[in-house]
Amino acid sequence: MTCDIVCPVDGWPERDTKTIIPDITLAGGGPAANAIATAARLGLRTGIVGRLGDDVLGRYTLAAHAAEGIDVSRLALDPQAASPVSVIISDLADATRTILLTKGEGTALQPAELDLPWIRQTRTILLDGHQMPASLAVAREARAWPEVTVVLDAGSMREGMVELCALCDIVIASQRFAQQLTGTESPNDCLERLSEMGVRIAGVTLGELGSICRDAEITVHQPAFRVTVRDTTGAGDAYHGGFLFGWLTGNNLANSMRIASAVAALKCTGTGARQALPDRKLLSSFLDNADRDL
Repeated sequence: MTCDIVCPVDGWPERDTKTIIPDITLAGGGPAANAIATAARLGLRTGIVGRLGDDVLGRYTLAAHAAEGIDVSRLALDPQAASPVSVIISDLADATRTILLTKGEGTALQPAELDLPWIRQTRTILLDGHQMPASLAVAREARAWPEVTVVLDAGSMREGMVELCALCDIVIASQRFAQQLTGTESPNDCLERLSEMGVRIAGVTLGELGSICRDAEITVHQPAFRVTVRDTTGAGDAYHGGFLFGWLTGNNLANSMRIASAVAALKCTGTGARQALPDRKLLSSFLDNADRDL
């Protein structure tokens, strides 16, 4: 979890110059945090577990999540810690982004600090592997919680990630992770490997090529929706939040993927990870219009 400082630019700045930009936006950030904010915008009850510094940006980040309606009662502010910060330079000329970040200090959660009875109340746990010891501890505990689904946003390979994948029910990976896991360019190889690990639903997001997911019965390819892209920051996170919304509201795999793709597309029409996240009404309208265009 981070505080995102989003700086939109119209073309990459030249060295040793000053560039006037239209605005600077502060927002909460981080893969799982963005996905949770997405799900909250769509009307799901959500909560977040983590630690930030009791500093200006940490307090802002906590308040930003609370403003989304997210339960932040297990999001601690530690005066001895320094909050992570990401500066996102969003190049509007070609819809690319460059991220400069600090990892912060003293924000790691230890397994003994987790409020497991509080976590067990949920229907779904979303992990992104950034708090690896705590994530592994929760995923191991959840093996004994049949009513709880554990979902992983696998963004990149890090120590413990393979074990974490094997403990999760649903794993939706980035192209980068898929390549790191299998050593190949084939998303299907990643789906096969994840299925062999025991993952119930395996998926890979493919950017402008959409996404592909597999369960025990079917493999589904969902094309990306065509929109005017302003910024791709957090598109994968929005996809995860949209997928969770679809899945938890009773949709099958294909429809959950379609909802996820629509949410990610809408997100890309604004700058930063959260500016253009849709609510349920906007999402429904977008999907209705897409159906009429078929």
